[in-house]
Amino acid sequence: MAWQLTVKGQVQGVGFRPAVWQVANRLGLKGFVQNSGQGVVIALLAERDVVDHFVAELEINLPLLARIEQLDYQYIDFSTEAASVKGMLICDGFEIRASDQGKVQTGCTPDMATCPECLEEIRDPSQRRYGYAFTNCTHCGPRLSIVNGIPYDRSVTSMADFNMCAACQEEYDNPADRRFHAQPIACPNCGPQLTLIANQGLINNPGDSDKRGEPLKLEQANIIAKTAALLKTGAIVAIKGLGGFHLACDANNAQAVAELRLRKFRPHKPFALMVKDRQQAERLCLINDEQWQLLSSPQAPVVLLDRIGSQSQSVSQGDQTVNGLAECVAPGQNRLGLMLPNTPLHHLLFDLLDVPLVMTSGNASGEPQAIDNQEALDTLSGIAGYFLLHNRRIENRVDDAVIQCLDFDQGQVRNKRTDTKPLEGSNSMSENSFQVIRRGRGYAPSAIVLPDGFSQSSDTLNSNPGVSGATDSDNILRDIRDTKILALGAELKNTFCLLSDGRATLSNHMGDLESARTFDQYQQGIERFLDLYQFDVGYLACDYHPEYLSSKYAQPLSEQLTVPIESVLHHHAHVAACLVDNLYPLDGSPVLAIALDGLGMGQSVEVFEEGLGESNELWGGELLLADYHHCQKLGGLKALALPGGAKAMQEPWRNLLALLSTASKEEYSAYLSLPVFVDKPVHLVLQMIEKGLNAPVASSCGRLFDAFAAALNLHSGSISYEGQAAIALQVLAEEQLKTQGSDIGDIKPLSFALSDGDDWTEAIREEASGKSDSENSPVSSIDALPALLELLQRQRQGESSGRLAWAFHKGLVLAWVQLVQKQLSTHQHSVRHLVFTGGVCQNRLLIKLFEQQFAEQLPELTLFQHHNIPANDGGIALGQAVITAARRIAEKEMI
Repeated sequence: MAWQLTVKGQVQGVGFRPAVWQVANRLGLKGFVQNSGQGVVIALLAERDVVDHFVAELEINLPLLARIEQLDYQYIDFSTEAASVKGMLICDGFEIRASDQGKVQTGCTPDMATCPECLEEIRDPSQRRYGYAFTNCTHCGPRLSIVNGIPYDRSVTSMADFNMCAACQEEYDNPADRRFHAQPIACPNCGPQLTLIANQGLINNPGDSDKRGEPLKLEQANIIAKTAALLKTGAIVAIKGLGGFHLACDANNAQAVAELRLRKFRPHKPFALMVKDRQQAERLCLINDEQWQLLSSPQAPVVLLDRIGSQSQSVSQGDQTVNGLAECVAPGQNRLGLMLPNTPLHHLLFDLLDVPLVMTSGNASGEPQAIDNQEALDTLSGIAGYFLLHNRRIENRVDDAVIQCLDFDQGQVRNKRTDTKPLEGSNSMSENSFQVIRRGRGYAPSAIVLPDGFSQSSDTLNSNPGVSGATDSDNILRDIRDTKILALGAELKNTFCLLSDGRATLSNHMGDLESARTFDQYQQGIERFLDLYQFDVGYLACDYHPEYLSSKYAQPLSEQLTVPIESVLHHHAHVAACLVDNLYPLDGSPVLAIALDGLGMGQSVEVFEEGLGESNELWGGELLLADYHHCQKLGGLKALALPGGAKAMQEPWRNLLALLSTASKEEYSAYLSLPVFVDKPVHLVLQMIEKGLNAPVASSCGRLFDAFAAALNLHSGSISYEGQAAIALQVLAEEQLKTQGSDIGDIKPLSFALSDGDDWTEAIREEASGKSDSENSPVSSIDALPALLELLQRQRQGESSGRLAWAFHKGLVLAWVQLVQKQLSTHQHSVRHLVFTGGVCQNRLLIKLFEQQFAEQLPELTLFQHHNIPANDGGIALGQAVITAARRIAEKEMI
């Protein structure tokens, strides 16, 4: 009797086959294991009960990075199988066989930080990899960044450029060695090498950055020592890491950091920091054990942590903060983005350094991170004084992952409810206190579990509850009803998504497609993933906004692939991504959703002469009724003009003026002399708003934050990066919370007005049939003008900006609670879940206030928020993919 097990999940390139070999040999079993396009195939000559025991032992002994998502049993009947099959199963013992090429159904493994065993080796003089910057094993090192094909073998990675020496080959061939079949295996004798190049032009003549010197003639160990010495003297060094280049400098050297900002044209946006260890991290930030566990995890993300002391302006001493950090590392921020060394090269550098390093993306602002040596020398020659290079090619750019901690350091705002955690078996993190901002190294492109209903079960489904991923609660997935979908994502923070076989693969972070180089890499990334996964696209999904570059790209791609396009509303995609994050089933009843972001194309029902129809709107602050198939607007923020179009997104004072202009002329004229409007073309902009000239209207929550930030004179003139004014407003409010503590309730929230509009579809239909004589918009809306006038009045009376920033946040949350209450009480929607999504929903103060207020006032609603899937546009592609899948499934069920 024989059984074949097909294992899918994160099972290639993580030491899974050696683990299978070890368990099988320990149990005395005969058979084999091999990589295949489907995942890993295990053949066992054994009875079923023995196979079950083997599986249970395998689960106990899974490698650190391995994850079983699906396990299929297939019985092999020797009385009926062909001779070739029987011959294949004839084994003297248990073997690891060469990979079987086939249709790819498995995924690519993310890059992982250096493991403790490899760290011991590079620091032990008796080891042959002592001081070697490219040490790795099956538990750590490069994966996605070096691969160009699946199944994952050395021949389809950039390590194919390096022939293994005899010692490495011996380790590679030994099943008992942790480097058994570790594809990136290398040592100083046969692997990649470092090179240090001085940018002579920039060092000796800042006006001429084109004169690059020859590589410095140094031994490998001396190259690292030289780089550390250069960083100590204030040099800016471009360092080639796992998935791309970083620009590094001493974070305590204010002059070096300021020079990096100047050269990179990045005047204010915070820099990420790499710290040596927990001790160094705790000199900068408040860190608990849970946060340290995340920071030191194999994924090694950038983690946003509360910095020690108060807001940076109040603790600075000239160019330095009280803990020695240069003030210009993160000006105006109450948090820092920290990460730990994630490669042997980083660790070896920090063995020679006692200061944190700025470790920011190796690119000019707005451009993608450099990955190629020549590309870095060309594009970073005006920034870096030195280049620390190596000769291992990076096949796929992999940016740092970014995760924020949602809890406050003093915990005054807490989640009081117990039902806001994600559903059992969710994609989200283990606790409710973290949120992924950007999926990058360590996370992408791990497969994302899809909820019940997106796959069909199989007779081969393993029912053994002892196997990870093998029970209903773990949502084992099956083929997704013959649908293969490529979702192209949004314009900003772009990712794309492949959906098939009950799995969604969300790409690594692509970036903002407005950059021509980013857009080129985006197209190349799609081509690479389609090739890697041998993905035959059946449907394309794109954003409903026709001017997004990703949407424009859909048309020629559709013609090339001869497949149809599904356009998906931007905010519907946000909602769907959050539903997936919380494993909400496909057949779940509609949910209420609050979608808050900067801007996205929406649709409304309009009354035309010929009857009901749809018209496009710009959304950014909506209350929606949605499921995976449909999305219906119930209300939201009152739409305001965006005077100057794109300029309104860069100059917050324009949004303040647009909101003021909704008052009577007598009311708003009294405020045109505010300092924020000095030397601004106020009257010209008012005319633009009045005449509707280059002043489209939008219900944008992002622009509402900008308006109130401008009222408090926070970056009111212009911003240098997305969200700068809104973040400043959030920081002010959070600092007020720290200062006032439990007495924060003494601050009166600002009063937003709620319209008496009715459920929009009912009112529209009444108006279409002539039953409604209302002249007002039927959509329930939140009017921010009363809150703004109140803020300006309280400001004149001397109330502090911190108190008013808190009052804005609290008042806005209360307005949304009231809007939801109105919809529930007036129309008795049978909803039990509320989704909180969109880029604005990364404001942790807003998150905590929503949790608190809904727990107190609407405890019957379960609140869904983002954890593992970004709330920003980085999650849009996933939402597009599942909406398209849901619609295709519904069509098939109707046949």
